Amino acid sequence: GDEVICCVGDEERHVGKIIAIGSWKENEDAEPYQVVCIETSKNARSYSSEIIKVDDITYICKNPLKKKLDPPMSKKEADKKTYVSMLVGLGCEPKAVETAWNSMEKVMDNFDIPVDKALACSLYSIANKCSIFEPMKEICGVDIEEMEKMLINLENAQKFSMGMAMKYLGECVELIGKYIKGEITDEE
Repeated sequence: GDEVICCVGDEERHVGKIIAIGSWKENEDAEPYQVVCIETSKNARSYSSEIIKVDDITYICKNPLKKKLDPPMSKKEADKKTYVSMLVGLGCEPKAVETAWNSMEKVMDNFDIPVDKALACSLYSIANKCSIFEPMKEICGVDIEEMEKMLINLENAQKFSMGMAMKYLGECVELIGKYIKGEITDEE
């Protein structure tokens, strides 16, 4: 997650954020070597990254200007940037990703789902060409279809309860009116 400047040889070659460190193989038969992957995207609509052999790096340091140039991001802004840049980077249409984020953000807030699980659900849905409901149930344990049914039942129960309450309230008001007029006594 560190913003870095990476020099290869005598030249400052890559400026960006470290997103992975690990081993890499050019092909199945090749020997693995240690690499650093740096995200070099210039904005949320264009995703790019570089994989650099650790042996080729002559110097790497934190980018001291990055924090001064960029205002700090809120968690919601960082989550949106992660979600949008990942899906756009995988070739999804930016406008569709923005729409998906707006819907997913509400679900994330309502069910306290972290952005990585929301992203996994979206990727599963895209890869399998299915409704988002299926991965939400499997990955996050949130059965939205069942909850929608429960909400309909809850609304019906609420309407019934409100109707009964109004009926009894009406009867109470009528009895109070009769009591005030003296038509009924305390014993009744």
